[in-house]
Amino acid sequence: MFDTLMYAKRLEAAGMTRDEAEAQVQIIAEMVVDGVATKQDLAIQTALTQKEFLAVRADMNSEFAAVRAEMHLEFAAVRAEMAHMNGGFATIRSEMAQLENRLTLRMGGAMIASTTLTVALLSWILK
Repeated sequence: MFDTLMYAKRLEAAGMTRDEAEAQVQIIAEMVVDGVATKQDLAIQTALTQKEFLAVRADMNSEFAAVRAEMHLEFAAVRAEMAHMNGGFATIRSEMAQLENRLTLRMGGAMIASTTLTVALLSWILK
């Protein structure tokens, strides 16, 4: 805090007249007081900041709730689509199983032919 009385007394002691000292003190006090925040200024600013913070928090909560609702709807739509396609998935699984069986049969036949050829070659070499 700026002590204007003490400052004015020091100016007078240094040789200024009372009017000059008071004028200078008044000018400096106005400059200092205008540029310094008081406890009341800080309390008001704190209250405003808290109010703004609560408003931002409320907006964020509202936005989060909207996003959650939208995600819930989207997931429900995906689940419905997947349930609808379940028959399609069963068809694809069946086709894949048939293809696997055909490949196994072909591979099995190729393996038998290869084994027979190998045995025949070994028999011929060993004779």
